[in-house]
Amino acid sequence: MAKMFEDFVRADNRFEVVVPRNFALVCFRIKPNGAMTEEDADEANRVLMENLNKTGKAYLAHTVVGDRFVLRFAVGSSLQEERHVRSAWDLIKKTASSIMD
Repeated sequence: MAKMFEDFVRADNRFEVVVPRNFALVCFRIKPNGAMTEEDADEANRVLMENLNKTGKAYLAHTVVGDRFVLRFAVGSSLQEERHVRSAWDLIKKTASSIMD
């Protein structure tokens, strides 16, 4: 399921996978675009994480890789199903759209 999530991230040009997937952990972020600096992207990722976590429907942790704020999505619960991963990705996309528009 982590591979599936990683594929979702790679298919959306607003995001990037920061380091290769390791077991059930995917490290990703909103990537800077033409109008967005690295600092802007860091802030957008902070806001994305905070807004997602406030929903109570998904929880993302973070780390720093090369001075960049990076989101961490873990598929680890034995009760987690594919529909949960798809639902989390849908929520991530929707939340990202709301803060980037």
